[in-house]
Amino acid sequence: MGYLINDSRPTMPTTTPFSDSERAVIRFLRLRSPRRWPFLVIAFLAALTAGCATSGTRESRADTTAVTEPVPIDLTAFYDLRAHDSSQFGAWEVVPKGRQHFDGTPFEIGGMIRLYGTRPPPHGTRYRDEVTGIPIGRKFEALHLLHGTGWTTNDGTLVARVIFHYADGDRVSFPIVYGEHVRDWWRRSSSEANLVNDPRSSLVWEGSNRGTGLRFYRTTLLNPHAARIVDRIDVVSAQSLVTPAIVAMTLDRTGPATNLEAPGENAAARP
Repeated sequence: MGYLINDSRPTMPTTTPFSDSERAVIRFLRLRSPRRWPFLVIAFLAALTAGCATSGTRESRADTTAVTEPVPIDLTAFYDLRAHDSSQFGAWEVVPKGRQHFDGTPFEIGGMIRLYGTRPPPHGTRYRDEVTGIPIGRKFEALHLLHGTGWTTNDGTLVARVIFHYADGDRVSFPIVYGEHVRDWWRRSSSEANLVNDPRSSLVWEGSNRGTGLRFYRTTLLNPHAARIVDRIDVVSAQSLVTPAIVAMTLDRTGPATNLEAPGENAAARP
């Protein structure tokens, strides 16, 4: 025998902000017969489940821009030396390509970004002054650079800047300093310094070509505004003697280390 619902009672105003499942529960609650309690329980659980699912979806959408694990950046459109290219002296051919892990960080090596230095390379190429507009569109706590330089200069020399552009129009700049974060990726003599001074930079790869040592460094730049979306990243040469060389970039989260302060827009390198 079916049950009739008395629809003659006043209805809820059409402007009431209830979902369909919530209105169903309200209608059932108007029924006074004890025999209808099983239906009330079922309706309540259905409404509760629907509400939780909606809330979970909203939370999921809110977190889609946040980096929760290392994410290598695709630099394909910005390389001027690509993975399959040959180099004048064969050193580039020795560098491992594709997905590589150095010091626990994944990098995608598909080429090299080389920026202008006042000492020209042997082949006479004039590199770009800057590479701008590397697309990010994510929130992250740290950026790992895999990099080196072409040629050497004095320790403490500013060689480049890495600039984060936030979606709200703000920006922050990080200096890259020779001897602090990076050195020449060719180590022509064993007497050349190999280590760097910055506590968040380290030598992570070494190789050799025709008796000459090769090396790359990892530098971790901590994002001072990790809760904000970084729209894009620029890399700008300081036009020092050396050629800044970026091989790969990876976004990451750092956990407790995010309380460390990153340099601001006007941060200056040591003289």
